[in-house]
Amino acid sequence: MKQQISANPDHIGNEGYNYHLMWLTNTEGEDLKILPTHRLIRQLESFDEASILAKFEKYFTVKPVPDPDIMPEIIAGKAWTFGLIFAENAYQVRLKTDVFATMQWNLPDEVKALDLTVMHYFIIQEILGLKGKDQSASACIEYERSFAACLASVFQKEVQLALITNEISISEVKTVCSSGSTLPQKSTYFWPKAVCGFVFSSI
Repeated sequence: MKQQISANPDHIGNEGYNYHLMWLTNTEGEDLKILPTHRLIRQLESFDEASILAKFEKYFTVKPVPDPDIMPEIIAGKAWTFGLIFAENAYQVRLKTDVFATMQWNLPDEVKALDLTVMHYFIIQEILGLKGKDQSASACIEYERSFAACLASVFQKEVQLALITNEISISEVKTVCSSGSTLPQKSTYFWPKAVCGFVFSSI
């Protein structure tokens, strides 16, 4: 907007670029949900499933899952619990309670406690070796909302592994926002989506 204002000597304040389209909804209702956004990992150097699992043992309890198709149901409602899916094997991994306090990221407690923060710190940084400052631009991380697409990508060996997560709750969103902090990248996939395409702004 600042760029538009500086480029318009006749700016008076009611131009289209002064406004944002917004949609307000009742967050106390049960019709609004936040669906999870899973992480796909590709192009890791020296990728080895056994070595990765050995690193998980330091931070997580690891349980084999014979049928990865039901991974969302297995991890549902369990804090700091994720699905770890390789081409041939799948596991439920849950952060050990005493490990959480070792997180070194300087974040508010409200953000530290989120599943996605735990995933990005302990799994993606500490285990897979992708440092936090590099993660947002890393070609090794892909974001996928469809669980079925995650399975297909892993089984077809388009990616090396999938990290399956639970959705964030509306109450968690409110807690983080009230603290003045921001959520981790790709946290909120609100559903249902607002109907769009009927209103256009003249450009």
